[in-house]
Amino acid sequence: MYRVPPCTYHFAILQSFPYPECIITAPAPYTPTEFEKVTYYYGIPPDPPELLYRSNWADTPFYRPTGGRFQHIPAKTAHGIFNTPLNPVWRTVAPQIRDELKRRKIRYSAIHTARFASEDGKGLITVTENRKKDTLGPVVIWIAVHPGSTTAEDAHLASPAILALLEAHGVRGTVVEWYEGAVRRL
Repeated sequence: MYRVPPCTYHFAILQSFPYPECIITAPAPYTPTEFEKVTYYYGIPPDPPELLYRSNWADTPFYRPTGGRFQHIPAKTAHGIFNTPLNPVWRTVAPQIRDELKRRKIRYSAIHTARFASEDGKGLITVTENRKKDTLGPVVIWIAVHPGSTTAEDAHLASPAILALLEAHGVRGTVVEWYEGAVRRL
């Protein structure tokens, strides 16, 4: 958590508090907003998970839709990964990711791979990257953790190690996304 110092012009009021200082805590910049948590996976049926953290938070900001009364939230669709540098090394890298999560005592319930596409508001599924039209976004390591067991900070601290494992095997441009979810028998 980041601490914001109290305003100096309220010093007289602060002196009346029983505590030596008044501290206001704000979420870390990598923590998704409530709106982003709920709408990030909008469109993935039947019940989209809530985002816990994503490693590309600094490079790819999440914008709230604008446009008055009838705002449009782009719908996402999940796709498999095919013909990517991750495919030939996945059986090697997946156990290493699992071991990294265990080493950090992160209670994961699933580790998936996916690529997401999202509507542009006109019904077209596109993702623009470097002014080039691409139908799918980057490869995503999609990690489900047991509800209430992991914080955005835990995910933020673990993601660089996962990305480093991937880079060591020649897989670049990958994103690690975390959500809460438990696997249940049907």
